[in-house]
Amino acid sequence: MIEGLRMPDAKMAAAMGAYRIFVELCRDGCIVGIGSGSTVKRFIEVLDVGEPAVARSLYYATSVDTAIHLSSRGLRVLDVSMLMNEKLLPDVYVDGADEVSRELNLIKGGGGALLREKVLAYLSRRRIYIVDASKLVDVLGTRFPVPLEVVPYTLPLVTRSLESMGYMYRVRSGSGKLGPVVTDNGNYVVDVYTGPIRSPETLESKFMSIPGVAATGIFLRTLVDTVIVGFEDGSYKEVVRT
Repeated sequence: MIEGLRMPDAKMAAAMGAYRIFVELCRDGCIVGIGSGSTVKRFIEVLDVGEPAVARSLYYATSVDTAIHLSSRGLRVLDVSMLMNEKLLPDVYVDGADEVSRELNLIKGGGGALLREKVLAYLSRRRIYIVDASKLVDVLGTRFPVPLEVVPYTLPLVTRSLESMGYMYRVRSGSGKLGPVVTDNGNYVVDVYTGPIRSPETLESKFMSIPGVAATGIFLRTLVDTVIVGFEDGSYKEVVRT
């Protein structure tokens, strides 16, 4: 383990597993997309900046918070405008997830960066998600709501549409200030309590048909290549989409 790191727990075990895959894929450096959230911070912690795969790579961040953490490690963060250059599209994307189903569909967006996360996942050649074992579910929607990133002007339309569909929802509030959470894109986050989701594809399409919904937290298995699951004893397993 890299000097100065905390003792392994489930999140750290998953982060270490993802790091080993990352080093294997990017021996001489590559373009890397990095998600947001507490598990991703663990991944940034385990990056050995003396390792060529880490030091020679360039990084896209899905949030200001992630960009700050990458920069604090001395890593080079690319501006999102560089995604216009096909030669600078991400080789690897690393992120966490709130729920992972047996089919490797995901619910994401607990950190509020779901639109940027979905963009980088879509553009990346290899997508790796790191979770602890508590995030594994038989059916999506069992434990977590589905977040929607919503353009503020359209919030009344979106909430009325959700009510007409029969869903309970909550406009996410900020913990350190009054008012709703505002994403780095200037949008709101609406958490929708769906209950068990039998067809993630259908629900994704249904939510995206509402004008003003910029992205949903449903990440279909087509955006997933590998899930690294960490356990409290410090071990991890790699689950690959087939």
